[in-house]
Amino acid sequence: ILAQAVHERRCWQPWQDTRGCACRGLRAMVKYNAKGGMRSFTVCRHRRPKLEGTEEERRAKKEAKRLAEQEEKERKEKIAEEARNRQGPSKKEQKRLKRREYLLKDGKLIQTDKEVKALLKRGKQKSLEIIDFTAENVQDEVELRNVFHSQGTAGGGFKYFSGSRYKFRFLLAKDGTPVAQIIQKAFC
Repeated sequence: ILAQAVHERRCWQPWQDTRGCACRGLRAMVKYNAKGGMRSFTVCRHRRPKLEGTEEERRAKKEAKRLAEQEEKERKEKIAEEARNRQGPSKKEQKRLKRREYLLKDGKLIQTDKEVKALLKRGKQKSLEIIDFTAENVQDEVELRNVFHSQGTAGGGFKYFSGSRYKFRFLLAKDGTPVAQIIQKAFC
């Protein structure tokens, strides 16, 4: 009985549930048997910690928590509804459009009077340039790198970014769609 009492004091910890026990490895100590007596299958005896406060306080706390969760849920639904009903481009699209204006002003994006289909044509052009790769809706090198595996550092797109054999051209079609072209430089 003394060994059992020592074991219970040593074994019980408030954060443990009824399944786990810190003393499982201690085989030499006497353990409490669920059916009573000393048998081969034993389970450690655990005491549940006493709840703090009165029952009314616990109910009030639980109700306050439930109300707070409900208000949070309603707030999130309201935000989601506003996002669905928003007119015009999203914040991300607005930033992209501002960036496009800056690129046009800076000369890195060239305005053309051609259609998107004509700009996406690959192969040898009239100007003796060989367009090796084209991508629609790409306005700068960052977006172009995102088209390729591992941002162009591995795989088939590696050759476009690793050497000086290729150059990039970013064009804006007549309808406002940006197009990226990767051009193979002509060596004489």
